[in-house]
Amino acid sequence: MLKVQVSVGDPLALERDALVVAVAEDEERLKGVAAKVDRKLNGQLKKLREWKEVKGKLGEVTVVHTLGLMQPRRIALVGLGKRKELDAEKVRRSIGSAVKALNKIGCEHIAVALTISLGKGLRRMLWDEPLRKQPFSPVTNIAEKVQGMRK
Repeated sequence: MLKVQVSVGDPLALERDALVVAVAEDEERLKGVAAKVDRKLNGQLKKLREWKEVKGKLGEVTVVHTLGLMQPRRIALVGLGKRKELDAEKVRRSIGSAVKALNKIGCEHIAVALTISLGKGLRRMLWDEPLRKQPFSPVTNIAEKVQGMRK
């Protein structure tokens, strides 16, 4: 069974098999956690974007090994599609694509970094709705939503 834990902090410091980082298709430069990861990996992600190996298309997943340059062993770049068309359902599906790809290669402990501006729809799906249903345990409801992504 999939277990989900919500936490706040530096995702690059987490000891995990993989860290999922979102990238948008229509953004030329990496932002947020993606830019931070790129600096730690000496510009490797920027090069992958320049070489068109990471396009940011909706659901596209590219796994990059960190080779000890940071705590997570792998980075899974997941495409969100075009920012203007982004909604909570597309984010959910993209994260699901990344989780499935990482599960296939044996990753069990996965962190997801969401630092992009996601709007009220995603905030409502991930936080507000679960809090209304179970004020002290949003993790249960988030796990159910993520579990749906694995199917």
